[in-house]
Amino acid sequence: MSDTIITLRSAADGDASPEDFTITLEEGSISVLINDTFEEGADGDEVIDIARAKPRCLEKIVEFLKHYRVEAMTDVAIPIVGNSFDEVRRCG
Repeated sequence: MSDTIITLRSAADGDASPEDFTITLEEGSISVLINDTFEEGADGDEVIDIARAKPRCLEKIVEFLKHYRVEAMTDVAIPIVGNSFDEVRRCG
């Protein structure tokens, strides 16, 4: 699973062509889109078009996926209590 390479293709940005970004299936495992694509029988050889993300945005998404594969996200306490952002921030 972790050795499968996935290519994500951004939307075109103005006159610039779409850009490709590669991640492993393990890095992309927190993405519902990637999980759904592989549940439908994808084998990792095709390109997944992310038509609504321009290159800079998709670059940040890939960075996020790679980061949280290494360092797990912390849970957010529910219900969120407080009337201001500062009160909510102190609760966590």
